[in-house]
Amino acid sequence: MDDVARYAPLVKDGLAARITLEKYQAQVEALKAKVVSDEASIEEAALNYSYTIIKAPIDGQASRHLVDVGNLVGRSEATLLTTINQTNPMYAYFAPSEEDMQIITHYRESDVMPAYIDIGYKSKMLTNKNIFGKVNFSDNTVNPNTSTVSMRAEIPNADHKILAQTFVHVNVFVTDKIKAIGIPPSIIKEDQLGEYIYIMDKDQAAQIIYIEPIFESRYYILVKEDTLKDGDKIIVTGLMHLKKGKKLSPTDVSQTKGMQAVIKKNNLIPALPENKE
Repeated sequence: MDDVARYAPLVKDGLAARITLEKYQAQVEALKAKVVSDEASIEEAALNYSYTIIKAPIDGQASRHLVDVGNLVGRSEATLLTTINQTNPMYAYFAPSEEDMQIITHYRESDVMPAYIDIGYKSKMLTNKNIFGKVNFSDNTVNPNTSTVSMRAEIPNADHKILAQTFVHVNVFVTDKIKAIGIPPSIIKEDQLGEYIYIMDKDQAAQIIYIEPIFESRYYILVKEDTLKDGDKIIVTGLMHLKKGKKLSPTDVSQTKGMQAVIKKNNLIPALPENKE
C-alpha cells in the first residue's frame, strides 16, 4: 500500500510508468482477498470447534458418559453421549379414570390444584415422605385404550433425593367444601343386590346396609351422605362370621381402625404448606 501511495502522484505527473502502479494496486487487492479468505477460515475453524463443546439444554443430573473425550461422534448418525434427567422440579405423571376426571372437574375449586406425592417405600433418608407441589398439566383427551386422562404434578426436589422413575402415589386436593362419609374398603361385601356393609343396630345385632360409593381410593371409599348417618356403628372386624341379625359383643376400635385413625396413620390430609404454622 505504501508503494501505491508513492507511485500514484508520480504517475499523475508523468514521472513513472502506469503499469508499475497497476502492478502494486493488484498486489494490494490480492493481499486484501487473502486476508478475507483467512478470516473466513478462522470463522470456520471456530464454528467447527464450537461443535465439539456440548451444552446441556436443561439443568439436571447426568448419567454415565457413553463416549470418551477425543472420540468422533455424529459422523453418520446421532450419537448418544449421556442421559440427563431433570431433577428439580420433578414431574409425577398419573392417569385418573374418565369417571374420576369428571368428579375432579365438577368439584375442583381452582385451576391450580395443590398436590403432594407419597413415596411408596420406607426410607430413613426421606424424613418427609409427603412432598407438596401442584397439578400443572391435564390432557384434553381420553386415552381410548385405557379410558384414562393423563395428568401431571410438578414437585420441587431441591435436595435431589427423589430419583427419576421412582414410584409414588399422587394425592390431589380438589375441594374441602363437600360432605361425605368414608369407610375402609376392606369391610365392603357384595351380593346380587349390590355392595353392602354391616352395622350394629340399637339391639347390638348385625344389620346389612347397602351403599353406593361415589369415590374410591386405596385407603377409603366415600359413600353418599344419606347412606349412613352420624352415630352409625360400622362393623370392621370379624366379618367372615357375620350374618344378618347376629348378636354382637362390640369393642370400640375407632381409635385404631376408624377413618380418623386411617387418615392420621397415612397422613392423608397433611397441612398445606401455606397453612403451616
